[in-house]
Amino acid sequence: MPIFEVMSPDGRKYRVTAPNGATQEDAIAYVQGGSVAPMALPEQAKPQQSMSPIGQALSGGLPMFGGGYAADMGMGMKQVLDAGAQVLARATGMGVKDTEAANQRTRDLYEQNFAPESRPGAALLRGVGQSLAVAPVTPALAAGGLVRSVAQGAGMGGSMGALTPVYGAGDDADFWKQKRQQVIEGAAGGGIAGGASSVVGRVLAPKVNPQAQMLLDQDVTPTPGQILGGAWKTGEEKIRSVPLLGEAITAGQRRAIEEYNRSLYRKALDPIGLGKEAKALPVGNDGIRAVGDRLSAAYDGALARSVPSPVDLPFKSALTKLESMVPRAMRKDFADIIDSQVRARVTQGQTLTPTVAKEVESELGRLAVGYRGSATESERQLGRALQQAQQEVRALVARHNPVTAPELRKIDQGWSVLTQLENAGSMLGAKEGIFTPAQFLNAVKKSDKSIRDRAFARGTARNQEIAQAADSVLSQRYPDSGTAGRAMLGGALGGGLGYLNPAIPAAAGLGALAYTPIGQRATAAMMTQRPQSAKELGELLKRLSPYLGGPGAAGLLSLSP
Repeated sequence: MPIFEVMSPDGRKYRVTAPNGATQEDAIAYVQGGSVAPMALPEQAKPQQSMSPIGQALSGGLPMFGGGYAADMGMGMKQVLDAGAQVLARATGMGVKDTEAANQRTRDLYEQNFAPESRPGAALLRGVGQSLAVAPVTPALAAGGLVRSVAQGAGMGGSMGALTPVYGAGDDADFWKQKRQQVIEGAAGGGIAGGASSVVGRVLAPKVNPQAQMLLDQDVTPTPGQILGGAWKTGEEKIRSVPLLGEAITAGQRRAIEEYNRSLYRKALDPIGLGKEAKALPVGNDGIRAVGDRLSAAYDGALARSVPSPVDLPFKSALTKLESMVPRAMRKDFADIIDSQVRARVTQGQTLTPTVAKEVESELGRLAVGYRGSATESERQLGRALQQAQQEVRALVARHNPVTAPELRKIDQGWSVLTQLENAGSMLGAKEGIFTPAQFLNAVKKSDKSIRDRAFARGTARNQEIAQAADSVLSQRYPDSGTAGRAMLGGALGGGLGYLNPAIPAAAGLGALAYTPIGQRATAAMMTQRPQSAKELGELLKRLSPYLGGPGAAGLLSLSP
């Protein structure tokens, strides 16, 4: 039968169920006392409850919800109060019929006025309303791992089940049975919703190990297990013994260490503008030698364009002042060093040639490091004076070579990194000069010339940050070529295991694609790169995952008969 909605002259809204064939005009005439006889309409028109201003606003809906979705949220908030009143009445045995009758009327009016069954997602919006109603008294939840998000969602969902009225309940036994079922179904729905939102959030905004991200920023691509770290990294190591897949993992780990070596070659060559060439260099002994050759060529070129530096008055005055500042017991030592390393090497024309100036600077620096590490304060002061003398030599060259002096400073930066490379590549276990992260980290510590390795202890030594990141993420040794894996595969296929399921090597081969050069980079990109909007949405979902248990519970409860 058709149903018409008609407004009466006094402003009340009626819903009229009419016989087949009736029209809107018939319904209007009936409600307004027209010519249509009551007998023509078997069901009397039922006036709807007049609504408050707030109810009218909800009926119109807010723009962001549209239609009656805001009313669904309002009903959800009201259900929390209704359920609380119903449980209290059942527990005390006081006012049960009146309370449940009032709850039923609220539900009937909501369904009559807003027809929630006609809107997809109405039940979920009621769950949102329930969650909002209990938010002021709910302890702040913090999304954690997947298990924690599921547990928090289940707790919220179970609470929402408890805070949903039981409509049409019979005796107390029947009521409490239905209430228990609501709690169970609510916890299940909440756990599913909390876990699902946590998973989606982590897909959109994956938590990347910051040390792995640092390596990626340096064009070093760890394997998937190394990027995720923890149990993933451990598991990846354990399956290296699996034929095909294990060999692919080994190759991926080896490639990451080689890329790490090249990233440090680039750090040595960047100051002279040749960092891009590092990507094409071989790794190991040949690579370190190639870096040294390029730095030497740059140094020779800068010296060839430099001119001798006249030993001017500012330089002589600075050395005299430094000597007066050295403790009396060490002044002769300072004077002897300056005489042998500087004054004795000045030409008859009172100049320091570019080559000699560089040698003098290097030797003063070496002596300064030795004295500064002394346990005696007077010797440490001598070391500081020699270091300042080294700076005066540099200033002298810069005054007379304003173009090449900055180039020489940059070459010095490259040499300091090259020294670390050479120390790491010469350690026992560095296969043909290819060093591991741990070996380079030891080289960084060895190059720290501060007192008591203070710079290294404070984490400020040159290249220490990238060295520690690689030591944490990459393999601790340079993996072998996978000969053992190939032998195992050969034994499996030809040594009596001919019954091997062909799906096993097929699956291993498919997994190995993630460890090919292209596949490893693509996998890393998928795991770490997202648009900013996706990251923000993912972080929001992770934070909201416990609270989404309410809508999840409402959705599952709505499916119950």
